[in-house]
Amino acid sequence: MKVLHSLITSGLLLSLILMIGCNAGDPFESIPPPSLSIVRVEPAENQANVPLDQTISVTFESDINENTLNRATFLVSTRSGTNVPGAIEYNSQTRAATFRPLIFLKAGERYEVNVDQVVGLNKEFVPPHIFHFTTTPVLLLESFNPRNGSVGVKVTGLGKQEIFARFNQSIDAANLSSNNFFAFEQSFGGETSFATKLEANLEYDDTIRRLTLNPINGRLKFSSHYYVILRDIQSIQGARLDEVSWDFRTDPVRINAVTPSTGSINVSTGTPVEIFFQGAVARDSVIGNVKLRKAFGIQQEFFFKGEPTFEQGDTKVTFQTRLSEGDPGLDSVTRYEILVNGVKTAQDEFFQEFRSTFTTGN
Repeated sequence: MKVLHSLITSGLLLSLILMIGCNAGDPFESIPPPSLSIVRVEPAENQANVPLDQTISVTFESDINENTLNRATFLVSTRSGTNVPGAIEYNSQTRAATFRPLIFLKAGERYEVNVDQVVGLNKEFVPPHIFHFTTTPVLLLESFNPRNGSVGVKVTGLGKQEIFARFNQSIDAANLSSNNFFAFEQSFGGETSFATKLEANLEYDDTIRRLTLNPINGRLKFSSHYYVILRDIQSIQGARLDEVSWDFRTDPVRINAVTPSTGSINVSTGTPVEIFFQGAVARDSVIGNVKLRKAFGIQQEFFFKGEPTFEQGDTKVTFQTRLSEGDPGLDSVTRYEILVNGVKTAQDEFFQEFRSTFTTGN
């Protein structure tokens, strides 16, 4: 009996072992397929300031089946879910798939890249992979000078101002020309004039991201209205600024003094009229634009004697009221007005209109 019991026990153990062995090889139980990974992405996960012409690439651990790579399995989209149109290339040597957008990416946008359902060359499973990046910020004009609508902008001396624009990021200055940043200038005062393009050079300082319009003659003109245009500016990352414009007026060039001085009385009837200008005058603009006339009534004009004389670097102009003892000169006990309007500088800038009065004696 003991022998029979041992045989029965051994048989049961053998049957149990055979059953376990049969379950381990069950043909209905799934076997996990081999897989391969994505080992590198570009741009990197959460990379910022990505250029707007950036291509997107993923590198696989081993070769893939190119037929499974398309715009449905390699998808680039914006934060709002808009798909980016593009072409996909695969390099079997580097095992890299590259997505080339057909349009520039948008500035300041967060993009999502989704690679899913790609299959290896030997039918390996590629786990879904999602990563993100953000493009370079929108190109902004942080400040510009002179301020829009400014009047009396200084062009010489203390407080002299320049035309410049400052940006929130570095710009592609190498490809700039006078078509991207320029100004028109129009003189005001005296008579109507046409606007002409300012002759200037561009200078860019990347340390402060400032683009300056430097006049070739070293300064802006007095008594001028400027219209500044900045357009088609691109950052080094590809962000663009379409167009910005502003205008300002420079300080008028002035007349510093006259003799007889304003309000003078008992002035001799043969006293010459002297005018001291802030800058050198254009001599041909003086004749006819400096008048002496009676201050009341029909304001009869007095015609100066001889030709004006120019001194002190053409900043002082003298007009004679009497050349000889035989000249009657000015009327006695009469109030006269000096009017200067239309005189220009040697740089074709109008002097500010000027009026002054004096009274002759007996």
